[in-house]
Amino acid sequence: MAYKIKFRIKLKIYQWIIGLMLILFAAVTCYAAVTEPSWVEHVDLMTILIGGLFMLVAWFVIKTLRTFESNQDLLFDKFNVLNDDYHELKGKCHERTKC
Repeated sequence: MAYKIKFRIKLKIYQWIIGLMLILFAAVTCYAAVTEPSWVEHVDLMTILIGGLFMLVAWFVIKTLRTFESNQDLLFDKFNVLNDDYHELKGKCHERTKC
């Protein structure tokens, strides 16, 4: 039996990985800013900053997807409760009218 990881758990794992990478990017950028203060001449420092910004956007996208996933679960739970209530009411109506 193969164990499947749920989508929500995958998003959580990805968000942790991206968060750790953001911390690493911030540390490397701070170190590079202290040792080499020239921002325009050094392409590697700009690459680190652009990569860090990309990771920050990806982190927020994953956070939004996790919110969508939890809202979707809540919506389907409410729909199932409403569907059960409807069928219970429909059964009582059929029982009373004998249709």
